[in-house]
Amino acid sequence: MNLKYGWIILILVLGIRSNLLAQEATEEIPTPETELETSEVESESTAEPRGLPEFTGTVNAVFIPENDMPLIGEPVNVNLLIETPINVEIAVWPLFPIEEGGVFEILETGDIERTETGRSIRYSQIITLIIWEPGLHITPEIPIVYRTNTNPADQFSPLRSTSFDVPDLFPVSVDQSLRPSVPPIYMNHIPTWYWIVGIAAVAGVLWTLRYLWKLQIQRRDHVVMTAGTPGQIAISHLTKLRTGDMTAIQMYAAIADTLRVYLQKRLNISTQERTTVEIMTQLRSQSYLPEKHYHQLQQILEEADLVKFAKFEPEDHAGNRMIEIATRWIESVERIRVGGSA
Repeated sequence: MNLKYGWIILILVLGIRSNLLAQEATEEIPTPETELETSEVESESTAEPRGLPEFTGTVNAVFIPENDMPLIGEPVNVNLLIETPINVEIAVWPLFPIEEGGVFEILETGDIERTETGRSIRYSQIITLIIWEPGLHITPEIPIVYRTNTNPADQFSPLRSTSFDVPDLFPVSVDQSLRPSVPPIYMNHIPTWYWIVGIAAVAGVLWTLRYLWKLQIQRRDHVVMTAGTPGQIAISHLTKLRTGDMTAIQMYAAIADTLRVYLQKRLNISTQERTTVEIMTQLRSQSYLPEKHYHQLQQILEEADLVKFAKFEPEDHAGNRMIEIATRWIESVERIRVGGSA
């Protein structure tokens, strides 16, 4: 009798153990969803970061936005990356493609950073811009003009376009409940002629103060330096532009003329009746300026040409900003030239 019960207990234990082993095997079998998630994680981990393709010995260039889905009116930084071989020289630096009345507005253009490796040169420039219309905007491909040591003729390479997807809706507040209306506020009525007399009096006082201020400025700064070093004379002319009653377009033209006269007196080169490209080519061929100062001057003169010939209308404060940039450039060149001649 005891032997019979022992066999029954042994059979039950073996059955329970086999069920447990079957459940563990079922849990270890991977499902299609698990395999899909694993493959997605592996594909994401092996994805290459956005940027320039592998350098192949030709001119590679691309715009890389910091945020390709900005809101309307939100500043976004775009990195202009260019990689060239050692024997290649960029003749004309490409500008971000903007049109008058278009959707793009340039806020700031940073300095060009140059990094040289064993077999290539990489340039980087940060451009801050604003997009004013929603939708998908793709920049057109623009050519890069470059030359090689073995071929001085202009050659062209495309700068690949980039895209921005600007949403047409702004985030809506979660709390959209109605608010109770406030009770009306009653104000004492002021006769219209009181307002007219008050506004006229304020306008007269402001006009008088403005006239006295301009008169004081004219007495203080009516003399422009005509003697001294070329740098001192040029900076004196630029300072005089701030006090004059000039528009931004007139300031751009005056700044370009001041720089041309400075180059002619300081470096003994002919700048009159010459285009910006001809002036920059002469400076490049005779190595008058370091690379950084060369690109800064080219950017200033090309921006002035856009205002003068392409009818580009800068903002009101852009003229004073360009005066500061030109003044700092002249001071930097003066330090280099005086230090070198000494």
